[in-house]
Formats: sequence, C-alpha cells, structure tokens
Amino acid sequence: MSSSSIRKPIKAASWRKLVQGLPNSGYFISKERPEYFDFVEYLTALNPSSSDRIEIEDTWNNSVIRRLRSSSVESLADAGRRLAREWYSKKGDRCKFWKDLGRKENEEDDNERRKRRLERLKVTADIRLEDAESLLVDEARADIEEERLKLVQAKNKSLLEQQKTTRGLDLAGREESKLHHGSSTSHLTALAQRQLDEFYQAHKKCSLPIHKSGGNANDEGDGEASLLNLRGENSSETATLSRLDSRPSLTPVVTTKASTSSQLQTPSSLSSSSSSTPVSAASSTTSTAGALSPKRKRKGSIVETEEPWQSLMRCLIKIVNGETDINFPAEQPTMPHIHNLLFQHAVETLRIYVNQPIKERDMLMKDAQVAMSCLINTISGRTCSFFDQLDPNIIPRARRLCEIQRMDDYPATGILKKYEDVLVDKGVHQLSRRAAQDLGKLYEEYSNEDVLPISADLTDRTLQVLLILCKFVTKPPFGKKQPSENDILMLWVSVLSVLARNVTFHTGEKVMAASKAVRQMQSSEFGDPSDSGRKADCLFMMGDIELSNIEFKRQGIDETEIRIQNRKNVRLGRCLQESHAKYGIEAPSVLMADVAGYSGVVYQVVQMDGVAVAGKATPHVVQLPCTEGGLMEFMTTPTLAILWNFMNHLEAQGSRLQRWKDRHEAAADRLKMHQGLSERTSMASIFKKFENNVTMSPPKKRTL
Repeated sequence: MSSSSIRKPIKAASWRKLVQGLPNSGYFISKERPEYFDFVEYLTALNPSSSDRIEIEDTWNNSVIRRLRSSSVESLADAGRRLAREWYSKKGDRCKFWKDLGRKENEEDDNERRKRRLERLKVTADIRLEDAESLLVDEARADIEEERLKLVQAKNKSLLEQQKTTRGLDLAGREESKLHHGSSTSHLTALAQRQLDEFYQAHKKCSLPIHKSGGNANDEGDGEASLLNLRGENSSETATLSRLDSRPSLTPVVTTKASTSSQLQTPSSLSSSSSSTPVSAASSTTSTAGALSPKRKRKGSIVETEEPWQSLMRCLIKIVNGETDINFPAEQPTMPHIHNLLFQHAVETLRIYVNQPIKERDMLMKDAQVAMSCLINTISGRTCSFFDQLDPNIIPRARRLCEIQRMDDYPATGILKKYEDVLVDKGVHQLSRRAAQDLGKLYEEYSNEDVLPISADLTDRTLQVLLILCKFVTKPPFGKKQPSENDILMLWVSVLSVLARNVTFHTGEKVMAASKAVRQMQSSEFGDPSDSGRKADCLFMMGDIELSNIEFKRQGIDETEIRIQNRKNVRLGRCLQESHAKYGIEAPSVLMADVAGYSGVVYQVVQMDGVAVAGKATPHVVQLPCTEGGLMEFMTTPTLAILWNFMNHLEAQGSRLQRWKDRHEAAADRLKMHQGLSERTSMASIFKKFENNVTMSPPKKRTL
C-alpha cells in the first residue's frame, strides 16, 4: 500500500510537468486527467478573435497533438492518439462551428452598420429640416424687401409728378412762391430727384464686386494686399479666403442691406475694390446673414460657374440620369485657345458616350469629367490623340513640365547593390540575416548618439526597408491566398513609413477635405443631394494640410479599372491643387501615385497656360517584390530611389505649405478684426471661373 501511494503522485507529477511546455499550458494543468483534454473547451478558454483562429487551430494540430502522442508518459500518449482520432473524425463539425461563428459575427457587423446608417440619416434629416426653415425665412425677407423698394419707387414717382405740376404754375404765381417759399420748394425738388436717381442706381447695381486680384505670390509685398479679398465672419468654409497668387480666383460678390432711404451702404472694406466687373442682381440675390444657421452658413452662398461650363455640367447631370436628348452648349468666342480645346474634347467625349453601348461608356464619362475639371491628362490615350490632332505642341510640353529631373537617382541604390551578391549566391534567408546583423552593428556603433549622422541614417532606413521586404517574401501575412487591396496597401505603407519623417499616413477610406469643399460648392450650384467628399485609400498629410494621395487596387484587375482609378485620382489631385492655392502658393503642384498590386506609377499635377496638366513624374514603373526573383529585380531597379524622392518631395512641400498657411491665417485674423468694425454684409455669391473648376461625379436621382 505504501509503494502504490508513492508511485501515483510521481505519475501525476510527471504528466503535469510535461504539459507545462504546451502552448497555453494553464488549460491542461487545470484538468484532472489527460483524457479530459478537448479542443472546443481549449478554444473557449482562449476566446480568440477571428484573425487568430487559424493560428490556434494549427497550434493544436501541429504542437499539442504531436507532443502528446510523442510523450513518454503513457496517459499523455493515449490522450494524444485520442485527440488525433477525434480531430480527424470531427473535422466537419469544426467547419460548421467556424461557419456559424463567422455568420454570427457578420450579423453583428451588419446590425452595427445598420445602426450607424440610421444615425447618419437622422442627422441628415435634421440638417435638411433646418435648411428648409432657413430657406422659408430667407424668401419671406426677400419678398418684404422687394415690397419696400416698390413703395419707395412709387413715393419717388409721386414726388416727381408734384414737381411737374408745380412747374405748370403761371410766372406770377411762381415769382410770388419764390419770395415766400422758394428755398423749401427747390429743396423738395432736389431731394426728390436725388432719391429717384439713387433708387435707380441701387436697382441697377444692387451688388458690388469686392474681388481684388493679387500680384505674384512669391512677392512678400503683394501677398498681404491680396489678402484683402477675404470676406470675414459670414463666409463659408470653402470660399472664405480669396487667392493670394495671380491665378484666376473665385470672385465673391456681396449684396448689402438697403437703408431706409434706398441707399446702398457700402462697407469700408469694399472701398479699395477697383478693378472688377459688376455681376447682375439676379445672380447675387442671397439671404441675409442673420437668418442662416451657424452650422450651414455655406447654404447661403450661390456658386456660379462661368458659361459655357455651367451649361455643360447640367448636360452631364442629365446624361448621368439617363437622358439621351441633350443639347450641348457652343463654345464662347472669347474663350482662350486651350480652354476651347478642352471644351471641344469634353463635348465630343460626351456625345460619343451617349451613342455608345453601356458596357463601353465608363472611360468616356471619366475623360469628360477630367476635361471639365480644367485638366489635360497626358496619361489618357484618348486625350493625347485629340490634342495631337488640333495642337501637337501641347502634350509634349505638358509631359516635360510634369517630369521631375533625377527622380530615379538616390544614394540608397548604392547600398542595395552591396547586398545583391548575397541574395544571388545564398538566398533571401541569408540576406535577411546579413541585413539584420549589419543593422545591429550600426546601432552599436552609434549607441551613444542621440541622432544618427546623415550617412548612417541613410543606411539604417535602407536596411529597414530591406528587412521588411525579406520578411514579406519569406512569410507573407496572407499566406498562399490572393492578397486583398488592404494587404497591398499595408505593404506599401510599411515601406513608405520608413522613408517618412514629418509626413503622416491616413488609411481606411478617409474623406479628403479638399474634395469635400469642391463637392459642397457643386452641391450648392447644381443641387446635388450629397455634399460629402471623396474617400482616399492613403492620404498623406503634414499637420492638418493634405499633401497627396495614393489609390490602391488589388493585384490582377483589368486595364479598365486601372484607367478609371487614374481618372478619379487626377481629379482628387485637382482638389488638392485648389486647396493649396488658397494659401498663396503660386502654381501649386501635387505629386501622387496609382498602385495596382505590387506595381505603381508616380505622376504629377502642375499648371500650364491657365490649365492643369497631369503626367508621369518619371518614366519608370515602381514595383515592390513578392517573390525572391522579384526581390532581385527590386535591387537592380530605381524603385527605392523613386519612393525616397517621392517622400522627400512631400516633406519639402509640406513645410512650405505650412509657412504659407500660417501667414495666410495671420492675415485673415487681422482682416477679420478690421471687418468686424464695419457694417455686417450678407452672404456672398461665388463667381467660379473655369480655372478653378473641379467636376466631381454627380449622383444619380433615386427612384422610390
């Protein structure tokens, strides 16, 4: 009895000691016997997320069962064989378990999305109700003002008739009247005539332009003068500040309140306006500022695009809504030559679009929208063919302007070449170990330094990129499955983030604020039901300034999707260009890229002859590796140099834009204080020139 009582604790202690080496051993130690081990209980105890289930299942199959079966303790070996039998016999039950669990999670996600959508609809309904109330108040005020002006006009006419009757008196009576009441009669006549003249002048010019074009944005003196174009506290978020440069800008037109004597009360801030064209009263009739909600002040402004582009936009909206009988506007004889070509290109493309089958229409619509955004896209074959026929000098000159010199040259390529032989002779695993070893030596050498020297920093970041790519090649996070668009995005962002310093990355379909401003202006002018901005796959920012965007697509998409992606992204580039211009940057440029799978094209949006042009910044196609052979190709091509120059360009541009933004805001605060002392004005209409136009895709009308 004593011997058996000694052996049992030894056996119990031996198998409990062995299971301590298993993954998550707390579960196994808590069991009284190895026969009680169960995978479902094991999984329930861990409570993993959906992304960790496959890894836990592999751990159970390859580590737990294998080690239990190979154990020298008989009870554990029996438990391993039992678990192996149950594992393969209950494979169908496990699949059903995963399927039910995934379906449950999808249902929870759907319910959450439905809940968020209902909340958004509720907020939108409140805003629309508020806008409707403001509109009714505005219309009532406008009617009252119109009636008051009619009464003043009738009063002035009656005064004139009285004066005409007075002139019909005989000479003797008039002489006698002069002796007694001459001064008062002449005063009455002059007053009536002056009031009538002031009324007609006010009626003909009930809106005064306040736009004052600035000079060269690079001139320090002209920048402050052009800041006087700001409209102050009643301006909308997207059109508050006028441009500081010499580019054509949005011209705000202010309608002031009429006084009791029908005189226009011009604010002191408008006295400096001298070189602008008056706009008709019909185009500048707006509501008073006091009746607008603080949240929706922009609804009080009316955006007006110059003709014939406004009419062409209305044709585009009709085409989107399925109409086929379209009367396209004719070009204006006063249009510049390059604007005339863009207009012809847009009209011709839309005409072809209406007459083509539905499956072939997508690219035509996108090319027309690009042309209507005052943009010549040299990447589009249709656009290049059109301009080559009418003016063969435009496309080559635009491509030269877009190309950046020495974009494919950077010292990091020399560092990569040192490791090329290691990859060719010994493979990617040895290359990874060699790069990690050299990186450790570098850190050890400069362990006492707070900041690495320039050459050491260059080596450091190059080796970091190399290690990221080696790990991706040897063990991709998505396994052997086809990578999704998000998998591709994470690889590119992980590489670019190593090369960045002050630029930040914003992924996850973030709304671009610059496109939201453009969409709001288009909504105000054409009544679009949606004024939300476009979502960007990867937005590059410095502080709160949007610098660039990269659009990503999964690997293996067809060429049509690549072209559609480009047409969308170049218009987002135009939105960023207009956003940068309001800070006073002369001829702003935007560097961006399109990525499909592991390959991408870097291009630039710049200005040329009053229009924007988009073209490749370098003729090379950048490509990140996904195989060992692709890594060999990566080390011999200028991909890393182009990506490094891309990030350096954004860093320099962001710092420059931040300085101009700070200067712009300081001048805006000063002007706001100055205008705060003057009389309040109503909301301003925005006269938008074609040079400032960006055409976003109009939504289709909903049919209930």
